[in-house]
Amino acid sequence: MTLQNPLPGTLGSLAQTFFTSPNFLDIDLALTKQFRITERFNAEIRADFLNATNHPDFSNATIDSSIDSATFGRFTAAGSNSNRIIVLGARFNW
Repeated sequence: MTLQNPLPGTLGSLAQTFFTSPNFLDIDLALTKQFRITERFNAEIRADFLNATNHPDFSNATIDSSIDSATFGRFTAAGSNSNRIIVLGARFNW
């Protein structure tokens, strides 16, 4: 299949869904441990992992759709949810 730019004033023949992005896998994980200090006091330690697999999000990515470009059809930027976020916390209850 040879791709060509359509003539000015005409529509191209490329299907609307020709450029599709791969699926996005997002796993969020939370680990919690509670410690009883006395009958009245306890403590809690918590760790939250957002995007634990650190898998990039290509669903909102930028795809180079210029036929004349050397990077035609390639992802040029990942989506906004690309980073792993780790939140640590502690809580003391009485």
